[in-house]
Amino acid sequence: MSDDTDLYRYVSEMGAQWLSSQQLPAGGRGVELKDPCGRAVWLLQGQARVDPLPMRASLVRTTNTADHTPRLNQTVRTAIEPAKVTKLGHVVLQTLDFPRMSEWYMRVLGIIPTDVQYLADGSPNLAFCRLDLGHQAADHHTLVLVGGIEEKYEHSAYEVLDLDALGQGQQVLRAQGHHHMWGIGRHLLGSQLFDYWHDPEGFEYEHYTDGDVFTADVETFYSPLDFGGIWAWGDDAPASMKPQKNLRTVLRLLSLIRRKLITPQRLKLLSAALDAPARPWL
Repeated sequence: MSDDTDLYRYVSEMGAQWLSSQQLPAGGRGVELKDPCGRAVWLLQGQARVDPLPMRASLVRTTNTADHTPRLNQTVRTAIEPAKVTKLGHVVLQTLDFPRMSEWYMRVLGIIPTDVQYLADGSPNLAFCRLDLGHQAADHHTLVLVGGIEEKYEHSAYEVLDLDALGQGQQVLRAQGHHHMWGIGRHLLGSQLFDYWHDPEGFEYEHYTDGDVFTADVETFYSPLDFGGIWAWGDDAPASMKPQKNLRTVLRLLSLIRRKLITPQRLKLLSAALDAPARPWL
């Protein structure tokens, strides 16, 4: 949180609890809140900074195109090495109660919806949210909230230096037997070049580069939600990114309907958005 954020207000108005110094190895201070589904959220201030990891210069400035060739009498020879991460770029959370969850995170973190996608009845169901940094550029999204059929941490995304870092990093992960999920491709909303993997514990994570950035004065853009709208080019997104059509899912849905956590009408709308052909011309 910014230095001028009043953490005491979160304690007095929202029931936040102060974190002990033993919980904060990087120093500073912070409080813990619980979001509407019970997930712990830490708000921190004054954390000690560390020096960035050393890495080569980006190759983007010398990329040759059909109408611009700054790389003269030089070659591109990047090392085959792991994709060095520059930062944790964003996290994606699935939730049963999209309106309540999105209102809570916008209130607590002051985030700005950059892109919002809605179902056929006009109800919003997915929000790509950025930090409010005023006139300073902020990533297209730092937090993504998506309405679904469970409370779930979907994935973490880590920024790498450039496209060559993304590609050489993929080679290293493949050579070491890691489980590739999806990519390389380019997202539509956010424009990132992406590559998705599963870690040894089965958690999904993303390496990306070349994402959009916006200042706080850019207005929210609204568009219909459809599964094919999450990428502009590359292989089709894997079926594992959708709810699996099996007995376990059916039983979960029946339980949610009985507990009035979701309605049959909303399930129908979600199904229509997810099942529409991503590439209707194929």
